[in-house]
Amino acid sequence: MNIHSDESFDQPASRLQPPSVFAEKITAELDSPLDGLELQRVLKLYMHVPEGSMLHDTAKKLLYGERITLSSIVPLQSLLLPGMGRFRNRWRERALAAWCLSHAQLTPEQQQAVEATLLQTLSGELADSETFNTLRLLLTALPAAIVLKLISGSPIYFLNDMMAFYPIALAGTAFCMMMKRRREEAAVQTEAAYALGKLKHTVCLHYLVQHALLATSPLYPGREKSRKAARSALTSVLEAVSEDYYGNMSASLRSGLLRLLQEGDEPLAVAILSAFARIGDHTVLKHVERLATGRGRAATQPAVQKSAQNAVAAIQMRLVREEEARNLLRASYGPAMHENLLHPHSGMTENEIQFTLTILRQMQNEPDVRALPYAARLYEMAGEHRVREAARQTMLALQTHVQNNKNAQGDTSPG
Repeated sequence: MNIHSDESFDQPASRLQPPSVFAEKITAELDSPLDGLELQRVLKLYMHVPEGSMLHDTAKKLLYGERITLSSIVPLQSLLLPGMGRFRNRWRERALAAWCLSHAQLTPEQQQAVEATLLQTLSGELADSETFNTLRLLLTALPAAIVLKLISGSPIYFLNDMMAFYPIALAGTAFCMMMKRRREEAAVQTEAAYALGKLKHTVCLHYLVQHALLATSPLYPGREKSRKAARSALTSVLEAVSEDYYGNMSASLRSGLLRLLQEGDEPLAVAILSAFARIGDHTVLKHVERLATGRGRAATQPAVQKSAQNAVAAIQMRLVREEEARNLLRASYGPAMHENLLHPHSGMTENEIQFTLTILRQMQNEPDVRALPYAARLYEMAGEHRVREAARQTMLALQTHVQNNKNAQGDTSPG
């Protein structure tokens, strides 16, 4: 794509048009693939990035809709790290780097590395170190104490009197710096959440749900925006959840999704219900049935009720198939399978452990995909580490068997 030259695009921030005006210009003249709100959000970051830098050039190409590949993601990936001292990366550069990484054309290996870094960013693991923040606070509070001393009207050369103002300045500076740091980190987390939504990988489900449920507070400025971004990203990621994910939903993820089913906006609720239609089990059925009958938020949101009705039908059909599979599996693996696979517990005897391990080995050697939910339940509920490890290996074997069958069907399909 031919990138048009636009002098106003690279002017200093003080002479730039407002982001909303320039966003409309890009959308109208260049048919940018980005929507207006995203353009405005990204341009606010772009305007403060040094011209001629790698980040500046990469962001400009992406803003104009050029599809670019990265020979190495390390330069952009390293910008997500806060850094130290004069090498410290500014928050706007970190946020813009997250956006760029999600819009570039990545190889599977690059995408995996980017997702790991973005997840660390979203969870706050890449925030400034406390040592650096403490040193910066102590140095910043000193001139504040001098200013307080001058305001008091006392001569500045009385050092002992000036040091009396230092604790006051220290407390005030600490609060202001804390609020500023939280606001900046929330802005970076906002772009990291949007980036994860763009990549649409189920590995980030748990992190997005956690962030989407964070409580907002005046003491955490910017958190409302990052939480909104996490919920928007979660809506996109849930659309990518397939039936292959069935049996991998942890208890914490399930409870988080059920809570968001009540608190989230309508698109998120519909996305959760659609996902439950593909991966939901008996543990979510009663919650979905409540919405399907028009209670709760479904009373005023027909789209939610319709999605819930579809999810109930899909879950009930899956439960019927599981019951049929359970009967077949009992015939294949023995009558004692019921107690060991359907009702695992932490106080299993050695005989029960050995019998369960035997069944799991047989499932690995003679894979039957109908056994996947039972292996997943064992992995989640069994307290014996040998059983959990064997259940994990069984899940991998069964999932590999499913993927091999799909590949075989694809190879034999008429071209």
